[in-house]
Amino acid sequence: MVCLDLGGSDHFPTILKTVAASTDPPTSRWKFSKADWHQFEILCRTRIGDSVVQSEDPIQVFSELLISISEETIPKTSAT
Repeated sequence: MVCLDLGGSDHFPTILKTVAASTDPPTSRWKFSKADWHQFEILCRTRIGDSVVQSEDPIQVFSELLISISEETIPKTSAT
């Protein structure tokens, strides 16, 4: 599909449009405005410590802990 409105450019824009419906299931999203940030901070301070840095894969361990804490303190939208 070509748009005839140049919008101040010397090139015609090309507009792409998908025709197939997405087959991906809907995903839930974090509701940051509803998070219990005080509890989040407390859990981070108590659960994330030196043992994370000294583990075999500190990035993996840190990520898993942070996601776990987030799931406890930050609600998500419905997946439907």
